[in-house]
Amino acid sequence: MQNEMKNTSGGESQIRKIALTGGPGSGRREITMRMAAQFEEEVIIVQDTVRDAKEERGEEWQENLDEDYELEMMKRQLEYEMAARKDAEETEKPTIILCERGLPDLATQSKDKGESFYQKFGLKKEEALGLYDEVIHLETMAESKPELYNEKRKENRSMATPEKAKEIDQNLKNAWEGHENCTTIKATDSLDEKAAIAQSKIETCLSEINQEANRETTEGRTPRQY
Repeated sequence: MQNEMKNTSGGESQIRKIALTGGPGSGRREITMRMAAQFEEEVIIVQDTVRDAKEERGEEWQENLDEDYELEMMKRQLEYEMAARKDAEETEKPTIILCERGLPDLATQSKDKGESFYQKFGLKKEEALGLYDEVIHLETMAESKPELYNEKRKENRSMATPEKAKEIDQNLKNAWEGHENCTTIKATDSLDEKAAIAQSKIETCLSEINQEANRETTEGRTPRQY
């Protein structure tokens, strides 16, 4: 597991990895797709491993979650991220790797929470947090826009209750606690507002990458001799 983690991080100044997290009703999936369409080749998406689990084991996949499958999900998450980094390196251009969930999100799906989850696999929480340069937490509508959440839930009765949605959202916040670059985007009246804030954050990251690349190029030039 340690080797897989090393292969997903570090090295390229033109690459920045962002984890997009948030509970039910946060708009995480929709905003991920919007960012992919908006930035095209500048953003590489890492797919959601929890969605994989639901497709493979059904909506109640967590009920019979065993340690072997937890390990499989962790490895799959790291494999997806490693593949995204390889693709980003091949572009040789400033690139954002946008993960729809990150490794700490998987810790909230387990019966073992926090450090005990990581200890099962010989890891530490700070190692998992260190895989990501930035974290964007999209707050669930159930937290501060309950009326909008309830309207959404009328359209999709499989959504969690407002109380459960808030609990999941708080667990995710706890899972990412300690990350130095974590931004929370509060629930807004429309998804467009939320997406605009996320877009601005990604644009800022791309600008910083470009500035760093230009600085490295300038510093690497050999001065003319006269």
